[in-house]
This record gives sequence, structure tokens and C-alpha cells, in this order.
Amino acid sequence: MPRTKVKREDWIARNRFVERFFGNGDDNNNNNNKTSTSEPLVRKEDVIQAIRYQLVTWSELQLHQWKNDRDVVMACIKTKTNQIRWTDIPFELQQHLDILLLAIQWRCLTWGHINTTLNTTTTTTCMEGSNNNNNKWKGDPDVTRAFANEIILDIKQHKIKAFVKVMIRAMESSESEQIKDWADVPPELQHRDVLLMAIRRRRVVWCNIESKWKSDRDVVIACIGLRQIEHWAEVSPQLQNEKEVAFVAYQTGLVAASEVPSLMRDLDFFRKAFEQGKLQWRGLPDNMRTSEAFARTVTEFPRYCSKSMFEDIPNLLQDRDIWATVFDSHGVLGLDDIIPNMAPDTIRADRELILKAGASNMRVLQFADRALQIDHTFLESVFDAYPRALVHMTHEAQRLFPSLLIQRLKPFAQHPDTGQFEISKLAEAILPELWQQRGGFVQSWFQSGLPYIVDVHPNAWKNDKGIFLLIAEHCDDELGLCDSFEEASLSVLADKDCMLEIVRFEPELISKASSSLRMNFDFMLLAVSGGNGMAIIRLYWTRGYKKGDLGLLDRDDFQQRIQKMLALYDAFVKEILGAMSSVGKADCALSTLNQGLETSAAYKKLIAEYLDVPAGHMPGSFLRASNNLK
Repeated sequence: MPRTKVKREDWIARNRFVERFFGNGDDNNNNNNKTSTSEPLVRKEDVIQAIRYQLVTWSELQLHQWKNDRDVVMACIKTKTNQIRWTDIPFELQQHLDILLLAIQWRCLTWGHINTTLNTTTTTTCMEGSNNNNNKWKGDPDVTRAFANEIILDIKQHKIKAFVKVMIRAMESSESEQIKDWADVPPELQHRDVLLMAIRRRRVVWCNIESKWKSDRDVVIACIGLRQIEHWAEVSPQLQNEKEVAFVAYQTGLVAASEVPSLMRDLDFFRKAFEQGKLQWRGLPDNMRTSEAFARTVTEFPRYCSKSMFEDIPNLLQDRDIWATVFDSHGVLGLDDIIPNMAPDTIRADRELILKAGASNMRVLQFADRALQIDHTFLESVFDAYPRALVHMTHEAQRLFPSLLIQRLKPFAQHPDTGQFEISKLAEAILPELWQQRGGFVQSWFQSGLPYIVDVHPNAWKNDKGIFLLIAEHCDDELGLCDSFEEASLSVLADKDCMLEIVRFEPELISKASSSLRMNFDFMLLAVSGGNGMAIIRLYWTRGYKKGDLGLLDRDDFQQRIQKMLALYDAFVKEILGAMSSVGKADCALSTLNQGLETSAAYKKLIAEYLDVPAGHMPGSFLRASNNLK
């Protein structure tokens, strides 16, 4: 029997039934001794009906003689809410085959109970017959068949669920050979989810769908959305009254708003649909599209809808609140032709409104009133809030406030959203004459970390070592450091002193040095012995070998040559200089060279040059390079 929801009346009936079933408290206490011998307070039919309608529970029945009644126990088994267990059933009733089969059907008994529970329940009452009872049920064909049916049913339900997923994937895939359309799906697997996927993949059309599915809301919406339903009358009257169904039908042109009066009157429904972008302004019913009151209730204007609104209701052009709503929704995106051509001066000169609009689109500065565009205080407010709005600073403002432009270059460069595109746009927006101020604006540009822009900056800068030293010192690769050096001329990249200074700022740029420098022992020695020596070693050899794009010295040969020069220097110091300073010792063969300071210095120099001993700062460079290479 299907489960029935208990209502208030049922609870009242339950209380009355329990009162009849157990009797009142006093009478019950006075008649404790008569419980098992007196006539029942209610009929068996009443008890069974009460069980079905959940007016009495098994735990209550266990306190009464009805627990031993075959029909009452069977009624409790069929009512899952009573939570009767096989072990709760008296042993005598467990011997009834019909009760056993019913318990199997309603999942009160499992195959495991045949091995365990039947034994344990009879241990105290029927010890000798328990094994016989167990064997009897295990060998009974009806019991075995009942369990088998339940197992098969479980497997079938499990397989159906699994196969439904397979069918959905088959419908979704265009490569399935066996399942090409809905008709190929076996009847037992024609699940709702499979049908919806078939509709979405156009594997079935409305006219071929069984009638039982045509009352399903999601199926109807899917078919309307794909314009498979040609006439509104094909939709059931019940579904025609559902807003979601009617709205999809209205969106696709299946029905006019006037044909659905309930939809026409629901302004809030249309407003939400419009705000969510499900409906464009031109798609609204006429009564809403021309209503100023309706437009003022809209709190979120979808992009590109505002132009149509202003064209339909010109009075709204003077409404500051409407413009504020438009800007809050999407700034000026989609309104490039509206603000300069349609917005009144009061809107374009509204400081608060224009500044607020910049949160969504910084291009609003282009459309602001001229007085705002050259207002120093207003520009500071804009650049404080939106550093990347510097791209939209007008030429007139740049002429008036060059220092403001210079001050805002670094915040622009350091903004996390600034990329190559924004930098190029800013370079293009700079006044041409500012690029001629080598010591002022140009230096500030590179000191701010901004790169060389080949399409904007003069070609003469490609040969300017000072420019590229500034770039190396202040720029990073995210802003175009390496790209800038792609434009440097060979005169810059082959200059030993310039490139040594450049790699001191940024070791990554060792790869940009000319091939002649990269193969030059002296250059690489000084580069490797510098502060970034270890980074250069890693970039030059480890990464270079992987990339295969660098002309490289052999690392082992390079390292051996350094060790050889250090050994030569060490020998010169110990043997030559040490021997020459041993004045007065008879066993010193070189003491005769000590014939005065000038003569000794001249001899030392001649010997050092002859042996090619490192001199000056070179010994220190060799030593630092050797340590970095270890």
C-alpha cells in the first residue's frame, strides 16, 4: 500500500484509536490482569486499517496480543514506516511460508537471515529444530525463487541506470553507429534524460515524440527553444499557463505576448528576463518598451540595449538616474555613438557620474565634457582610481600638464593589468613633440619601466646605447624587456662595455649580445665574474644548450683556461716575485735583478708580459669567475 501522508485529522483519529486500543489509563491499570483474556477493545479490521494509515506503530503493537496475529504482522511488513524487522516477528509466525515470502518481497529478510537470523531467533525456543528449519527454507524452491527475483530486479534497475547513462552519451556523440536517433533507443531505456539529450542533438523532433512526454515541462521547453513546435496550440493548456514555457515561446516567436495575458501583466517577470540578458529591449512587448515607468524599474541594463531604449524614450536622455544605471551596468561599452551624439552636456559634465562610469570602462574620459578633460583635479581623481586611464588623456591635457603625465607613467606601468597592448596604445597617444624631449619625458618613460615601441619611437634610438641602458635598468620582461632588445642595432649589442653594463642590470640579456661577444673569452670572463655571474652561467650554458640558440664557448675549456691563468699568476707571485725580493741571499738566482726600484719594476713587467700573467683587476676577475663556476 502506498505511503499516506498523515494529516491533522489523522492524528486526531490516531489518538482516538490508541485510546480505544489500550483503553484509558485508570481502566487500563485496573484491568492489567485481564489484558490477555478479555475481548479486544478494537476489531482486527480496525487495527489493520490503522497500520496502513500509520495510526499505530509496531512498537505499540508489541505491547499487545496483536503482535501474534498473522494478518496484523503481514500488514506491518507491507508498511515500511513501522520499521518491523524479521527478528521482531514471533517464531511461530516465521514458520509461515507466505509471511516469509512477503518479508523477502518487502526487504525485511535477506539471504543472510536464512543462514543466521533463523537460527538465532529459535535458539531459546526451538533449539533442536533450528537447523532443520534453516535447511527447510534454504531448500524451498519458492523461497529461492523469491530471493532470485529480488536479486534480478536489483540488477535490472542497476543496469537500466547504467545503460541510461550510456544512451545519453550515445545521443551526445555524433560518432555512435548503433544509436542514431530516438527510435534506436530500446523502450526500457527511453528515459527522460535520454530524450532531452536527443532533442538537444536534434535526434528526434516534436512530431515523433510519444504523447506521454508532451506533458513534460522540460521536454516542451527544449522543443520550443529549437523551434520544433509550430503552433502554440500543440502545447497543453496546463503548460501554456507556466511562465517559463510561455516566455520561451514568446522569445522564439511561437506566441505573441498578447496571446498570453498572464504574461503580459507580469512586468516583474519581463524586467528580470531583460536584466538577465534573456530578452533585448526591442524584444519587449510594446507596452513595456515605450514605458518610462518600466525603464526606471530596470536595475541592470544588458549591454547594447540602452541605445534602443533612448531611441524609444528620448525623455530618458535627461534622466541622470537612468544614465547612472546604464554606467553601473557596463560603463560606456556599446554606447560610443550615444554619449558624444545623444548625451546632454549636463551628463557629460557630471564629475561624479563620469568618474563612476570609469569603473566599467575608462574610455569614458574620451566622452567627458572638454572642461573635465582639462581639469587637473578631475584628471588626478581619474588616474588615482584608474591608472590605466592615462591612455585616454587628451593631447590638450598633455600639453597643459606634462608633469602630471610623467608622474602617472610609473603607476600605469606597475598596474597588474597593464600589458603590451595597453603600453602600445599609450605610446601612440603621447604627443609627438614629447618624444623629442630626450632628457625629460623620454628618460621618464624608460625609467618608469616602459619598453621601446618600434612602431612609435624614432629609428635613431636603435643605435642609442643610453636608451638601452635605461631599458635594461628599469624594464622587466612582462613589459617587453627582451622585445625591446630585438630592435637594438649591432652597434649596441656588439659593444663590450655597454653589454657588460646591460647584463649587470639584467643577466637574461646575455642572449642578446652579439655572437662575437658571446664567443669572446675576455667578455665572458668579465660577465661571469660580475655580480650576476652565477645567473649568467646558468643562462649561458644550461639554458643555452637546451635552446641551441646561443653561440657558446665550451664550458670545460673555459673553466680550464681560467684555472691555467690562476695557476700562472700564483706561480709568478710565488716564484718570480718571491725570488726577486730575496736580497742578500746567496742561493737566490734572481737576486741580481734587484738593482733598484725602477730596474726591478721594469724587469717584473717584462717577465709578466712575456709569460702573459694576468695583471691589474684581472686576477680578481679570474678568481671570482672560478668560484662562480664551481
